[in-house]
Amino acid sequence: MLSKPLPFKKPKSVFKVKELIVLSNVDEEHLIRLLNNGPVAISIVYHVDFAKFTGDGIYEGHGEDTPDLGYHMLLCSGYGTLNGVHYFKVQNSAGLIGETWDSER
Repeated sequence: MLSKPLPFKKPKSVFKVKELIVLSNVDEEHLIRLLNNGPVAISIVYHVDFAKFTGDGIYEGHGEDTPDLGYHMLLCSGYGTLNGVHYFKVQNSAGLIGETWDSER
């Protein structure tokens, strides 16, 4: 049992879910169209190197021999291009509130 309450960080943004639609195998173009209507919850297969990623810069994917660790949920809130690299802006569901990671698309 906790002796004192955990600290609470007020989220930077709050979103209300109006409708839930579950899709599978969404390609990049479809995800971009969905993002034009607001943030999208996504699930990815993650690997050891993703688990070690600190969030600095753009995550560029896993090595060929990197084992899968399972599925991980992220909140995708946007996309962009930096120095010719396309990326999706995501918030890590397992980290601190307001902590964000960028992941190559």
